[in-house]
Amino acid sequence: MLRRHRRQLRADLCRRALPIVLWLGSAGFTWPGRVPHLVYTLAHGAPAERAEAARMLPQYPSAQTSAALLSALEDADPEVRRQAARASAELGVSEAVPVLLSWLSTARSQQQQDALEALGRLANARALPALERALKDADVALRLAAIEGLAAHIRDGRASPDLLAASLTDPEPALRTAALRALDPQPAATAHAPAAEASSHHRLAPATLAKLTERTRDPVPEVRALALRVLAHVQGAHSVPALTRALEDGDEQVRLAALAALGDSGAAAALAPLRARTSGATRAAQTALAALSRIDDPGAGTAIAAQLPRVELTRAALSALLARAQRLNEPATWSAATAAVSGALAKPVHAGQQALLVAAVPDLAQRADASAAAPSLLQGLRGDATDPVLYTRALLALRAPELLSVLTQRLEQASSVSPPLLEALELALEASTGTDAERSALGALLSPRVAHGSSEERARLYRLLALTRTLSAEPEEPRPDESAQELRARASWLGALPTTQARQSQLLSLLRDADASVRRAAASAFAQQANETSLRALLRELDAHGASEPLLQALTGTLVRLDGGTQLPEDLRTQIFERLALQLTAADAHNAAAALDALRTLRDPRAAPHGSARQFPGCAPARPCDAQVPCWRWATTTSPRRASCCASCFKTRARAARCKPAWRSRSWAASATPKRWRAAPSVAFGRSPLQRATRSRASRSAVSASNARSSDCCAGSARCTIHTCAPMSPPAS
Repeated sequence: MLRRHRRQLRADLCRRALPIVLWLGSAGFTWPGRVPHLVYTLAHGAPAERAEAARMLPQYPSAQTSAALLSALEDADPEVRRQAARASAELGVSEAVPVLLSWLSTARSQQQQDALEALGRLANARALPALERALKDADVALRLAAIEGLAAHIRDGRASPDLLAASLTDPEPALRTAALRALDPQPAATAHAPAAEASSHHRLAPATLAKLTERTRDPVPEVRALALRVLAHVQGAHSVPALTRALEDGDEQVRLAALAALGDSGAAAALAPLRARTSGATRAAQTALAALSRIDDPGAGTAIAAQLPRVELTRAALSALLARAQRLNEPATWSAATAAVSGALAKPVHAGQQALLVAAVPDLAQRADASAAAPSLLQGLRGDATDPVLYTRALLALRAPELLSVLTQRLEQASSVSPPLLEALELALEASTGTDAERSALGALLSPRVAHGSSEERARLYRLLALTRTLSAEPEEPRPDESAQELRARASWLGALPTTQARQSQLLSLLRDADASVRRAAASAFAQQANETSLRALLRELDAHGASEPLLQALTGTLVRLDGGTQLPEDLRTQIFERLALQLTAADAHNAAAALDALRTLRDPRAAPHGSARQFPGCAPARPCDAQVPCWRWATTTSPRRASCCASCFKTRARAARCKPAWRSRSWAASATPKRWRAAPSVAFGRSPLQRATRSRASRSAVSASNARSSDCCAGSARCTIHTCAPMSPPAS
């Protein structure tokens, strides 16, 4: 039973540790001794282990790794030799070339193939004669490996591409395909480059070029399609006649490859055949539009723009137009693309086409002047645009001043309010568009609809009314069935309106709501009003219903907006200070912390630091601990939700430690959760004895008792006890 339990525990640990190990490996972490372990395994492990070690060693390039791989090239197991050859090629171990060349004289075809593959990846000049000889070998696999090995030498300029002329006419289609790929100066994985630039580094002899052109009539369609692409990359504009003839090929894939190759050629002569194909079948037209985007001639942009009104080609034409503008990245190109989209919007088009064109306007507006599209967009917004949010985003990008008035007209004409229209209004109001008169007119339209909408609509209407900062009638009292979302939106609206007694009464009732999010919204609304009237209302609420954390937060936010109350009357500042000082001795740690935050915000001399300790009325420093160094210290942490609490003397069961001078940089700190009291050590010191002491169960229970008795921010301990603070008397009024 115990043994089975241990096995299960080990399996569970391995399952949990595996993701961590994989992540460490991907992050570049190397275990100490990893390379020596792999080297030892490569020399003494089982065949499968040796092969795996050879496969992993390239991750750790070093002289030790190269030496181990050279030794593994002589291994008795063929799989180990194969992995060692690949690893040597990956690391560029040139010392492996003689060993790999010796493999070519063996009778094993697979070993010769592995040698040719590694020699090609090593790109060493000593391997070229062997690769050339292998091109004439009777074994198809060896010829294929030689062609693939020569590809890297040809692209780097160490070998002539004419070496593969004979391979272009090989009876095997796979070899002809490999030869064409080796001759391609722009592999499929790389981005498109000007064909003329590519051909200057990839010149072919006339005989080789003739054989390449002949491959465009190969009996295998895949070979013909690949030959067309390679011919466009090699010859550039000179390949247009052959590519145009291929447009009449009987295979559709070859015709599409010819269209794409015409675009790769980048020649102005390719415009005519490509423009003619844009009016044909959809697939061919889409390929032709994509090819036109790779041609620099201005006529290509005109040909693309002409296809924007076609329903089946709008998406492809718009993508080609933007791709061409991004590739060239010239002001004239962006201006031409913007003009084409603006012109297409001015014509009557399908709703789906219009949505695609409208969605492109914000991107175009960032790079060119797209104001010509504004009239069409406003007309569409006045009409039956199914997505007003899309139009609103486009008009905001154009900074159209008529946006808010057009949305208001649409709202006035609508029999029912749709969520997209409300979202569009919210976007427009958040962008601060429209005049005060337009906002007032919108608020007058929104206010009567609050009583008839659903819960979600009412919440959104409240948010819109808050953004308009207008009021057509006094807000009604909250209904019992209003959700928390509605109440939060109502609080935001009330905070945006001028202060009146009725609105303050509603906000005060929301401060007492059962939902915490509603209370926070009401506190933010009070802070948004920020005037003397709201401060007096909060003080009356504090006297009538007692302190609460949202109420104190509202008081703090109001003081922040009023610059700490420096311009308030003296009697009001005194009332605020006295009320907040009383809350420092509250049993609720949240209220005490919120009161401290408010006092720190209040700019009053009585709340300023005094000497080395922050003093409040009724607070006195503690007596020295064991007649040594005083252990009290006023401090506040960087978090506004934490306040320092009583830093009394403490003792642990393990040692009766006296207060040390180094501990002056630490203080008890109360977080937002009352049960979590912990020490706040300074950066200069590590884990303090105070933190170690709070690990024990007795310490935690004692701290909880201390939390219940004293959460004031003064050094109120009059005696040394075990993790307890004596309660303080309330401040003198």
